[in-house]
Amino acid sequence: MAEGYCVKCKAKKEISEGVEETMKNGRKAIKGKCPTCGTVMFKILGKSATTAEIAAHGHVLTPGRYVGAEEIVDDGEPFAEKMPRLVAELEAQFAESAKLEKAIRQNLKLLRA
Repeated sequence: MAEGYCVKCKAKKEISEGVEETMKNGRKAIKGKCPTCGTVMFKILGKSATTAEIAAHGHVLTPGRYVGAEEIVDDGEPFAEKMPRLVAELEAQFAESAKLEKAIRQNLKLLRA
């Protein structure tokens, strides 16, 4: 059977009563119990890529290419324009956060008085 990590025992253990399951994303996993404490253990199994899949990716063996990593979609906005816009948005969020924190602290002082 498969070996997994028991979070209660904090050790690697052999999964007992293991049953192979298919997760929502189609990946295979084994679910069972720790033989020592009975805690539920779960181990995601690796994927075996076919030679056709490897060839389709130009023989690059980066695992993310075969386990369903999504392609990054280009939004068409140039980085030189996007970065200053995002920094300004973050600065506005920081200012809002500081304003809210100040109001919360004032309300807490009123509650303590």
